[in-house]
Amino acid sequence: MRRWARSCARSADNASYRNVQTPYVFHNVDDWQFERTDFLAQAVTLPEADPMISVVCLRDTADMPIPPREAGTFP
Repeated sequence: MRRWARSCARSADNASYRNVQTPYVFHNVDDWQFERTDFLAQAVTLPEADPMISVVCLRDTADMPIPPREAGTFP
């Protein structure tokens, strides 16, 4: 049941993304909390500087459950 619920939510998100007519999408979840207000303008500079960047994670690296990998390394 859980897998089905997640799958439906993901499908709804994907369907919504098909209708996007803006250059960027901010995907937010209703239980997220933000301590800063300037992060969106800062995050947009990354894909504008490098078109290979398609996703920007806004989470503080100190709050990550898994340590970040070195640039250019793969699992």
